[in-house]
Amino acid sequence: MNKEELPQLFTQFANVKALVIGDIMLDSYIIGTAYRISPEAPVPVVNVQKKENRPGGAANVAVNLKSLGAQVSMCAVLGNDEEGNLLLSSLEKAGIYTDGIIKDETRNTTTKTRIVASNHQMLRVDSENCEPVNQNIVSDLVKYVQSKIEKKQCDVIIFEDYDKGLLSELFIQKVVEIANYHKIPVVVDPKKNNFFSYKKVTLFKPNLKELNEGLNVCIPKNDLPAIQCAVKELNQTLNAETIMLTLSENGVLLYTSNTFKHIKAHSRQIADVSGAGDTVISVAALCVAMNVKTDFMAELSNIAGGLVCEKAGVVPVNKDELFKEASRIIYK
Repeated sequence: MNKEELPQLFTQFANVKALVIGDIMLDSYIIGTAYRISPEAPVPVVNVQKKENRPGGAANVAVNLKSLGAQVSMCAVLGNDEEGNLLLSSLEKAGIYTDGIIKDETRNTTTKTRIVASNHQMLRVDSENCEPVNQNIVSDLVKYVQSKIEKKQCDVIIFEDYDKGLLSELFIQKVVEIANYHKIPVVVDPKKNNFFSYKKVTLFKPNLKELNEGLNVCIPKNDLPAIQCAVKELNQTLNAETIMLTLSENGVLLYTSNTFKHIKAHSRQIADVSGAGDTVISVAALCVAMNVKTDFMAELSNIAGGLVCEKAGVVPVNKDELFKEASRIIYK
């Protein structure tokens, strides 16, 4: 893609109808200062200055997609509780379609509460239910996905898996089968439990930790030949069109048409890596939906992931910042 085509690409993001399927959660922040140690235990005392709630997990992917201009729908489950109401409200305020989100009376909404003092995370407290979601609810969600596709309201499906109980092998297989039949691309950000369930998808995007866990190996981050062998082995099972392996500070490894390309990371002032994978998969999904060449897709996704690492907390990528940074780096 030449430099003159880049503005058009970013403008056309608005035409993409994306459907995010996955585990949504509430990222809650308690922010303050810590100047003394508690007399009750050897721990800091945090004087709370403010509290924030942000969409997390698959919901953060949806927010990233919306921030880039796409039309976004969510397919997910949350609890019928205060945290679920806060999460649902924040998604609706962001302009994300929530008609595919079901409240389950038997579950609580996954919530990650981070206590932050002087820009340092002191503690994280998780509240979650990782048991498999009721099959009746799963059946309703499959029908929702099929309806979105048949009504031409879906250009790309994003599986955002956090191993919190929504996604199962059967659920994944049914959705991929429907998508492939209708020629809708499927991109995946996997986790360990369902790692080998995402067969015949368009794009599979693990990180090195997930690759090691999935294959039950322990490959060092700097051993590129061993990583390439592992990716080849993985795709013998998955038969994905493209695998994009994120390697943190070592960039991205792209595998497509039996060919590898290593895209190096760019120097950044890292503040927080939380949510970077969500941003990468969001940019990649839009590129896939628009049939952008895989090399460019990987380059742009890599830049986007680096940008959000410069921000504290889980935040979506800024479309204007990404455009400026892509213009500077890709066409230097």
